[in-house]
Amino acid sequence: MSKLRNSILIFGILILCVAVALVTFLALSATGLIAAEPIALTVKVRSVTEPYDANPHRASAFDIAEGELLNGHTIEALSYTGELVGVGDCDSGMTLRVIDEDGYDVSVQYKIRIVPGTITVTPRTITVNQANVSADYTGEAVINDRFSVLEENGLCEGHRLEVNPLDKGVTAPTSRPIAGEYEPVIFDAAGNNVTANYDMAYTSGTVTVRKRLLTIAPVSVERVYNGKPLAPENYTIISGSLMEGHEITGVEWEFDGETDGTGITNVGSARVRVRGISLRNAEANEFYTVMSTSATVTVTPKPVVIEGKSKTWRYVKPLLRAENAFGIQTGEIDTDENSGTYKYYTLKKDKEPKTSAGIVDGDILKLTYSAAINDVGEKSNDFTYTISRSKTVSGSVVEEDVSGNYTVSAIAGTLKVEPRTIKIDLNELIAANAEQVYNGKVHDITQYLEGAALNGTGLSKTDFEPTEEIKNARVYSASVRIKDERIARNYNLEVTEGRYEVKKALLPNFSYGKEKTLSKVYDGKPAVFDCLMAEFVVDESIPEDKRMPEIYFASAVLAEKHINAGIYESQNIVNAVIRDKETGENVTANYDISQATVKVEIQKRKITVTAKALTVSQDFYLEEVSSEYLLGQLQIISGSLAEGDSFSGTALKAESEYDTYTITGYVLDKDNYEYNDEATGLWSVIGNTDA
Repeated sequence: MSKLRNSILIFGILILCVAVALVTFLALSATGLIAAEPIALTVKVRSVTEPYDANPHRASAFDIAEGELLNGHTIEALSYTGELVGVGDCDSGMTLRVIDEDGYDVSVQYKIRIVPGTITVTPRTITVNQANVSADYTGEAVINDRFSVLEENGLCEGHRLEVNPLDKGVTAPTSRPIAGEYEPVIFDAAGNNVTANYDMAYTSGTVTVRKRLLTIAPVSVERVYNGKPLAPENYTIISGSLMEGHEITGVEWEFDGETDGTGITNVGSARVRVRGISLRNAEANEFYTVMSTSATVTVTPKPVVIEGKSKTWRYVKPLLRAENAFGIQTGEIDTDENSGTYKYYTLKKDKEPKTSAGIVDGDILKLTYSAAINDVGEKSNDFTYTISRSKTVSGSVVEEDVSGNYTVSAIAGTLKVEPRTIKIDLNELIAANAEQVYNGKVHDITQYLEGAALNGTGLSKTDFEPTEEIKNARVYSASVRIKDERIARNYNLEVTEGRYEVKKALLPNFSYGKEKTLSKVYDGKPAVFDCLMAEFVVDESIPEDKRMPEIYFASAVLAEKHINAGIYESQNIVNAVIRDKETGENVTANYDISQATVKVEIQKRKITVTAKALTVSQDFYLEEVSSEYLLGQLQIISGSLAEGDSFSGTALKAESEYDTYTITGYVLDKDNYEYNDEATGLWSVIGNTDA
């Protein structure tokens, strides 16, 4: 047993020793104290690309392309190789080592391969702009040697741009580009040509020699119209100058108004500028650009006075002819004498040209009177005028209106028409106490206007009308007036009134029912005249133009009111209103209706009446039955009573016959009713009549 225990103890100690040895080996291998196979590692230098800036460019970074570092190990770059300043490229290497977390160099544990990078410098991009050079013409050459770099970065610090100056200048006024004649060169601070390090975009400029600027100021001028062109007479050079030996011999003007090129002739104002100049022994346009301020050329109107004519007439209604006795023209002639067309007084048109003092030679004044007067009164004799001048346009002579070149003071004459007096005595002209009967037509009293009263006035009786319409029946104070108010205002009309009476006409025959009879059946109401039943009879034997107007009764009543049945002859019609059938006009006053009558016939009212049978008790006494009671037992079997009427009269009683009593008849209002006698009342009384 002790041997087994010892064997187990020894075996445990051996296993423990092996474990300690293994841990120690691994620790020493990690520290490098015990050599092992190196770790493969590839490191690549990072490439660099930069634009040219005149500074050296190197690599500054790397990347592990293959393999991995042990935990706690890092790569430390010791230095980079390779450097580039100008445009191009080159390789870039490096030296390095691997250190652990304590800073010890453990590079021997690695097999390191270094892959070089590339350093690239690209050209610097700039734009070189050649300036535009300009100068005024002086006869000397103008050279363009101005350049500039447009980019914000521009040239590198210390670098400069140089160009060869243009050895040939531009002398004559012109403008031309100079591209391709030379290229710019760039130098560094040490004077080295570094142009190849730049990528230049080049724009060419121009050389311009401007014409000499000359500003001329014309002097404003003003003149009263005289029919001749007006242009500035003086000018001054306010900027610029003429070249030595040059002299202005003429100026060409430019106007903004109507002109023939040499100035303005008619009244008005125009702005004027210098359009061009003429030089002695030189072409002005080749050497000068002419500018101009503006001035004003003004032509003011010429004052003249024109006076019109005057004339006075005594009014007379113009006759229908071209000219009347006064030597005046009338208006348009109307061939219809009844048209009422008015004529007017006016001076004849002045067809011949008239020349007035102050009119410019060559201008023609034409004067036309346009005023006219129709009636009594005064009117300014206005006129129109034209002032013209002949001129040739496209080979034809035309008249140009130049009236606007004058300030005309027009003094109009006066056209005057005085009234004419007419006296008319109607007392003498109308027959004494002339009487007429109403006929429905207007009475024309102008038929009496005869005699010398109207001679020489231009008026006839057709120009007059009564002052009031004479038509209806009454007495008139007849007078007349001129129908046309416009003509009437031209006369002093003195009229002596005359007496004129229109008497009432007899009322024409009219039909009414049968034989002019108002017929009705008794109804307890008065007989009423029915206007619709009355129709006036037209006498066809009278020509239509001579007939009285057709009329009708608008309303009428009978003088006496009849209610009860009967025949009433010649009942007068009163309070009648008669109207014209066509116009509806009330013409009652024009007719004598005192003889208008109708016959009134009121017929009795037909009625059939019977009585109810009456049966009384045995002890009823027939003598006690009253007439009113018996009448109340009547009933209508045909017809009707008029409104408000009732049965009246006395019952008729028969003698007693045994125990039955019979009423054989009754009395009704016999004046207004007609009844059947056979329609007797029958009452049967059963019983004894004794007490």
